[in-house]
Amino acid sequence: MTELPLKQDILRNRDVFFRRMLRIFLLFLALLGGACIGYLLFLVANAHVGNEVRFLYPRLFSDFTQAAYYSVHRDAYLLEGGASYSAIALIFMLPFALIFQKDLLAAEYSAAWAGPNMQILASSWRFWVAFALYQAVVWSVLYLLFRRLTAKSDAGKLLACFASSAGAVYTLIRGNTLLIALVLVLLFLVLNGSERAWKRELGLICFAAAGAFKLYPLFFGAVLLHEKRWGAAARSVLYFLALYFLPVLFYSGGFGAYLGNLFVFIGGENHLADRSNIAIASQLYKLFRFVFSLWGGTVPAWAEGVCIAAGVLFLFFAAAAAIVTDDPLRRSVLALCAVTLVPPVSYFYVTVFAILPAAEYLNTYERRSARENRCFTAVFAALGFYPIYACRLFAVSFAVLFALGAVTIVRTFRDGEFGRYCLRFSEREGREKRLMRDKNA
Repeated sequence: MTELPLKQDILRNRDVFFRRMLRIFLLFLALLGGACIGYLLFLVANAHVGNEVRFLYPRLFSDFTQAAYYSVHRDAYLLEGGASYSAIALIFMLPFALIFQKDLLAAEYSAAWAGPNMQILASSWRFWVAFALYQAVVWSVLYLLFRRLTAKSDAGKLLACFASSAGAVYTLIRGNTLLIALVLVLLFLVLNGSERAWKRELGLICFAAAGAFKLYPLFFGAVLLHEKRWGAAARSVLYFLALYFLPVLFYSGGFGAYLGNLFVFIGGENHLADRSNIAIASQLYKLFRFVFSLWGGTVPAWAEGVCIAAGVLFLFFAAAAAIVTDDPLRRSVLALCAVTLVPPVSYFYVTVFAILPAAEYLNTYERRSARENRCFTAVFAALGFYPIYACRLFAVSFAVLFALGAVTIVRTFRDGEFGRYCLRFSEREGREKRLMRDKNA
């Protein structure tokens, strides 16, 4: 078989990779986007003439509007609404919510809609201004951060691929505020390597804010533990506690109600059995349900605890491997797998964190073997190809991510990185003791 020239080979040329991925993603997104725009125009036109038209997809933009609703009502802990937003998340949303505050106050919370009645909000121009401004701010900051993570000439291409990937599209459809947490994590990773102490400290605050925002970004603390920055890790814990608890003073409901609601959210069949939940606990629970249904039985009560424990066990090995490995790419992969697979309720849009190992890998794309690039391209396409998930085949992403995590954990320990980390740690302690002994002498 004749070998393709470098400028045409997707396995050797990064520009070709970007072009091919964009063609794959955008072809179907153009059809989806056209249909969505037509439907929204139809909906708005009917609302203006007074016709009652039910949303085809009631959850459209629901996460954005729900967070905005709670932020203007100053209630992070409304149990009957099922909110589990931290107060800091609602503070981030407040500037955008204030733009259409009048509409939010007029739109009562609807249990049937599992959020504020979007049919009322969608007919308001103020809502569309707020939503467009939120997206513009978040995506502009993401572009600037991509320029720091990868070559400047690749930042726009990477952003285009990311914006048209399945996780990002799903985030947009739900209007989920997860992208703010992603921005905060990226800021932490960018500032963490700065030579200036105040920038590194600002990075720690961003890391703590990301954790207070969504909890699971706290896994990225493995970076600090690997670098043995114990003081920085301790300060980030203090920042996290402050950002997680102090904003409670500005919201009604009480922290006890918030925690009660959060624990209700992370368990129960409604959440664990959800098809778009790609967590280890969810996949195991669905397996239990299938097995017991063969005998006409129901899932026993103890199964939920076993499923959640499986995620915790995976977290233990992933965290240990991420702390000891010297390979930043392995650490990024393990972070991705931990934040997507470990939380008991982890809906598919959390795969937006795949941009971190993707950017890390693409920086060395043309120096890697064709076999490595073939595997990366397959994973990139599987996680980003929206029609797969439009068919509700969310288990595809679980299989890909679990395989990535398991292989990376095994290789990290098999390559002896745990032993080398412990050896360096003991050698450092030995040097510090000798220095102290010499100083006392």
